[in-house]
Amino acid sequence: MKLEYLNEFITLSETKNYSVCADALYISQPSLTRHIQELEKELGVPLFERAARGVVLTEEGNLFIPYARELLNIKADYTDALQKHKEKKNGTITIGTVHAMPQYGISRIIGAWSAENPQFKLRILENDSRELFTMLRQGTISCAFAREDYSDINGDFERIKITSDHLVCLVPEGHPRAKDKTISIRELKDEKILYYEQSTMMRSLFLGAGFTIPDASIGAKGRNALLLVKQGLGIMLEFRKPIDDSELGGFAILDIEPEVRSDINFVYLPHALSDTGRRFVSFIKNYTKANRVS
Repeated sequence: MKLEYLNEFITLSETKNYSVCADALYISQPSLTRHIQELEKELGVPLFERAARGVVLTEEGNLFIPYARELLNIKADYTDALQKHKEKKNGTITIGTVHAMPQYGISRIIGAWSAENPQFKLRILENDSRELFTMLRQGTISCAFAREDYSDINGDFERIKITSDHLVCLVPEGHPRAKDKTISIRELKDEKILYYEQSTMMRSLFLGAGFTIPDASIGAKGRNALLLVKQGLGIMLEFRKPIDDSELGGFAILDIEPEVRSDINFVYLPHALSDTGRRFVSFIKNYTKANRVS
């Protein structure tokens, strides 16, 4: 039995809606549906039944809820104890981060910490924000620098704002809109979008504009996607700060109108921190007070 499926089961029992649950967990709805079906198959009973506006627990589902919670609590307790043991033994703290570390000032923060605390080792894992939150809940990392669109989705986390950014659209220099300064999400309906960061916010923007983007349209990331834009193969949506100004040329940058902003936050679960982790959090708090957030 995969324990991550239990968390999805509990979240679905609370949201009573597959779409809302998938957004909250940063996974696709088909994946969530498949996981619940696998869990039901393993248990040999249906856990949910359809209701007027979503789903509700069956009798068997209600019976399973306390056991699912207990299993997750046992895993969380063990993961917490193991993480603290490793960090105490090795003097190491494992940090997750979005990919654009220099552009968001994360590299500077980590460098300042290392200069003041050479006795501690840092292990840094880069990933997309939705994966970072999964890693935090699983105990794979102690804390993370992650992009947050809707902080209320992860209300159990503490957070410290590091910086913010705004969404832009990158189009080939030969594109009809290349000389414009702004573009709306609605105007992208018939465009070939090569890349965008999958998130609750992005899905909401597309749905609010009256369309969705199929997963198949998402290809290369970062610099590789940018090269495809330059070749005139499509457009991409990206946040402004990760775009290296040395790459300018061959494409135009249009601001999304109305403006779409997102925060890069330092996030952590207080109860899961080791002594080293708490010391790192204290450093982040002092650092952000002394340096202006932008």
